[in-house]
Amino acid sequence: MGNEPLYPPYPLLSRSDVQSLDRATDLEWLATDGLGGFACGTLSGIRTRRYHGLFVHATQPPVARRMLVPFVLETITMGDMKFPLVSSRWADGTIAPNANDSLISFALEDGIPTWTFKVNGCTLERRIVSLPDCAGFAICYALRETTAPITLTTSLFVEHRDFHALDPTAHWMPTLRLEKNRATITLPANEHAATPSTLIVTSSCTPSASPAIAMEVRGGWWRNFRLEEEAARGYDFLASSFHALEIPVTLCAGSESSLAVSTAPISNASATHLLAAARARSASLYDAAGHTVSGPTSRQLVLAADQFIVARAREGGRDGRSILAGFPWFEDWGRDAMLSLPGLLLATGRLEDAKLVLRTFAEHLRDGLLPNRFPDRTGVAEYNSADAPMIFLGAFCRTVEQSDDLVFARELWPKAEEIIAAYTNGTANGVRVHDDGLVHASQAGVQLTWMDARIGDYVVTPRRGKPVELSVLWHEGLRGLEAIAARVGKDPAPLRALADATQRGFERFWNTRDGCLFDVLDTEDNDLPESVRLDGHDASIRPNQLFATGLRFPILSEDRARAVLKVALRDLLTPYGVRTLSPQDPRYARLYLGDQATRDRAYHQGTSWPFLLLLLVSSHWRLRRENVFVRGIAFAFRTQLRDGCIGSISEVRDAEAPFRARGCFAQAWSVAAPLELLARFPDLHHVLDVAENPKIAIVRDECPTA
Repeated sequence: MGNEPLYPPYPLLSRSDVQSLDRATDLEWLATDGLGGFACGTLSGIRTRRYHGLFVHATQPPVARRMLVPFVLETITMGDMKFPLVSSRWADGTIAPNANDSLISFALEDGIPTWTFKVNGCTLERRIVSLPDCAGFAICYALRETTAPITLTTSLFVEHRDFHALDPTAHWMPTLRLEKNRATITLPANEHAATPSTLIVTSSCTPSASPAIAMEVRGGWWRNFRLEEEAARGYDFLASSFHALEIPVTLCAGSESSLAVSTAPISNASATHLLAAARARSASLYDAAGHTVSGPTSRQLVLAADQFIVARAREGGRDGRSILAGFPWFEDWGRDAMLSLPGLLLATGRLEDAKLVLRTFAEHLRDGLLPNRFPDRTGVAEYNSADAPMIFLGAFCRTVEQSDDLVFARELWPKAEEIIAAYTNGTANGVRVHDDGLVHASQAGVQLTWMDARIGDYVVTPRRGKPVELSVLWHEGLRGLEAIAARVGKDPAPLRALADATQRGFERFWNTRDGCLFDVLDTEDNDLPESVRLDGHDASIRPNQLFATGLRFPILSEDRARAVLKVALRDLLTPYGVRTLSPQDPRYARLYLGDQATRDRAYHQGTSWPFLLLLLVSSHWRLRRENVFVRGIAFAFRTQLRDGCIGSISEVRDAEAPFRARGCFAQAWSVAAPLELLARFPDLHHVLDVAENPKIAIVRDECPTA
């Protein structure tokens, strides 16, 4: 295609891997544009989610996203024979056409989703990339082998809706204008999109057996596409799409063509140019990551990390950055962004982006609280997060330590002081550090910790009182600030006094009966099972206590930390994550399935979370120094990168075998966790990138713990 991959494809799924239509439809892919927009789908092309599409556009980056191009249908014509390349599922479950026999491989080439099709002696490659100079995506084709020229016909479909919505009975009509190799499509306002959108479709082909590309206007709604994942999740599941264009291109061996969809004209639509720009982007990320990159798995983690980093304008229109919590449906959340920042940005050498993320969120600090999220539909910040400000302090301190940028430290220090003052004096949602040095948070009907599932007015895990991780994160932030205070001309003594008080008060969390930590002290939750209510505290066995053993600044004695780890290994560890509740608890949920209410009840009542493995590994290494355990977790992450969404890691997994990936198919803190482990344990590269057999992988005993 005029340029070659920088590294061998990852993970290169062969025909035997994707020959099953069900398997090819279970596996997903993702491409992003750095603005909040994205393209995603299944390997087979069958859409299973309302979010699957070639172009989901962030109209107010990185939110207010709309579905503009749900899919294209590609057909190869050779003489009188036609060969479809994309399968579709209809309302009654029928698959027509079933084109999976033509797919012989799928891989990520420097992060670029790449399909190879073979039909009737013809080998065609398809790649999807984001555009380098505006919002949008392109499909790049290369005809590698053929016995005669072929016609590749691409049928382009459009929708115009909030990406969370479906519009199965839509009846609006777009306006199309053709000019040479470009079409401008005006998508009108409707009940699911308050304003019109302009879509520009550009086609390119070099060299071509035909003198020009002739776009052909089509029309009419195709209805009753069945979205199987939506049905399984209890949502409406029938979709309609408008057939806007057909673009037939004649190709001969060695020909390249492209089809780009964007919101503004692009200067160069050639496949060679677009692929070169995409590979140059990947090369820059590899270079920035430096020692973090050593082989195929770590390279892919670096590229996966980049997918969550998005633009978010700061005050006065200044450049800013944020971190989307997950694809395909999450916005940027303060808690997720701060937890993910060390892995996604510090471990990958992107210190300036880390500073921009911190600056961006700092501008939204209100009453010492950080936004919990910026909702997609309104963009107006919500502040129901008691932990995000303290995680911000930890991320800020680590960024200062790694960058050694004291100018930046002095710039944001007043924000750190604002958080400390708010938590000391009290702020919204009952958030306050009490006289015992512990953090209290309580607001009826409001979920304030990361265990934040809510069904209408019912908060599934309210955890009102003194949740264990809040005091740990408060202590962690104070110790981090104490370590750099003198370097920015501040007195560390007051910070040390606050941290010491919290460490003394933390003794109250010890649960003698169960040999671990209470989940919530002085609980205000009245519907706890009697088996977990003990002396006015919540004794649920949850992973939140791992914050006390897995962060940088110890708050527990070693003996108690070992006891906490023992309970976590016994009750919470799964092959791919950490359960959110002990199986011995009467509220325990084995599977994360069903409609939204059912799933929300299971979300933090057993469901396993991959990101928590970071805390468990850090705890385990600090206390036991066992290489085999660290290697096993490394392989767990490696396996997850080749499961679900290829090249990324899902939000959650079932708590029981076979531990299926669930929730968002690509989650920021799930990807951040193995990257942070690579930064802490450099010799994990031997496991992730070199050894196919864990028995020959070596992790030396001198691996650091922080």
